[in-house]
Amino acid sequence: MHLYHGGTEIIEKPEIRIANRPVDFGDGFYTTSNFEQASNFAKLRADFRKMKFGIVNVYEIDEKLFTDFAILKFKSPNEEWLDFVLDCRRGGKLFEKYDLIIGPVANDRVFRVLDFYEAGVFTKERAIEELLPYKLSNQYAFFNKDLISNLKFVKYAEVKI
Repeated sequence: MHLYHGGTEIIEKPEIRIANRPVDFGDGFYTTSNFEQASNFAKLRADFRKMKFGIVNVYEIDEKLFTDFAILKFKSPNEEWLDFVLDCRRGGKLFEKYDLIIGPVANDRVFRVLDFYEAGVFTKERAIEELLPYKLSNQYAFFNKDLISNLKFVKYAEVKI
C-alpha cells in the first residue's frame, strides 16, 4: 500500500514527531492514503512558510505488518472517535497505548463542530450528526519506531502552491 506525507521537506527516514499544537491522534508520524489530501497539506505548510512549493513524500508499507502491532481503527467520525480526538487535542495520552491509529482526519470544518461540542453548544449526539455528512479523508498516525521503520521511502513530489 502507498501512504503519503505532506509537508515542506523530504523525509526519507520517518520518525515520531512531537506536535507543536494539539493534533487528532497525538504525537506521531502522520500519513494518508489520499495523495490529494497530502498535497493540500503540503501546499498549506509551504504557503505558511512563504515557500514556492510543498513536498509530498511517498512511502510503501505491507499492510500484513499491521497484525503484529496494537492498531486502533476508526471507520467513521463516531462517538468513540469524537471522544478520542478531543482527549488528544486536550493533551491526553490515550494514543500511547497504540502503535498505529487509522481514522478520519478532522479538517477545518470539523474543528468548528468539535469547538461547539467542547463549548457545550452541541451535545455529543448533535456533534456526531453534524459530522456524518462530511466526506473526511483518512490518516494513519504511527507511534511505534519498529513499525515506522517499515515505511519504505519511494519518492517525493513537489507540489506548487
